[in-house]
Amino acid sequence: MNIRADLTWAPSAHAASRVAESPPRVAWLVDDVRPQAPAGGRYAERMEDRADEPGRQVQVLEVQPGTAHFEQVLILAARVLAQDRYLASRIPHALESHVLAAFDGTRCAGFLRYLVQVIGAEEGRPAVMHKGEPLLEGYVEAFGVDPQRRRRGIGTALQQHAARRCRTAGCYQMRSRSPVTSAENYALKIAAGYVLHPSHQNDSYYFLLRL
Repeated sequence: MNIRADLTWAPSAHAASRVAESPPRVAWLVDDVRPQAPAGGRYAERMEDRADEPGRQVQVLEVQPGTAHFEQVLILAARVLAQDRYLASRIPHALESHVLAAFDGTRCAGFLRYLVQVIGAEEGRPAVMHKGEPLLEGYVEAFGVDPQRRRRGIGTALQQHAARRCRTAGCYQMRSRSPVTSAENYALKIAAGYVLHPSHQNDSYYFLLRL
């Protein structure tokens, strides 16, 4: 979860064109349920699920602004610490911005927005260079799970998929910040191997994970 001041972000013209053209994509199935694909086939984008039944399959999609999926994410985010503003805000220093959403059938069960950015850029620090390139990080700008669907692996799925994507993008680390009142988020991050560093804002801590 994120409690930073409202910032702004806009994709480049090239990124904006990719956003407009890219449909939601199935990213991962949570709850450790991975059905076998038929011979020569692929996993179906829509699974027959029963939302209240153990072992259900929840899809993680990347969603784009202006789509019906994104509107569902905004509705849920508005209910979870009023985070909808963090999903639609503009952030000038971000190189990339992505919103992941977990869907149980047609219902949005969780969301995560992450940025790819140069480490230190948000604080105006000079870039740390390594092998001639600035070190990058994935920063979790917003994160939440429907209170009725928590403790079912949805948050872990979103966090792990974001970390894998950031690793593929060449990021050195993952980082986020949460208030000390977010006990469930702290438990999730500590279990995933994140280290903590105190923040000077709002009784919160930064979480960092080397990718």
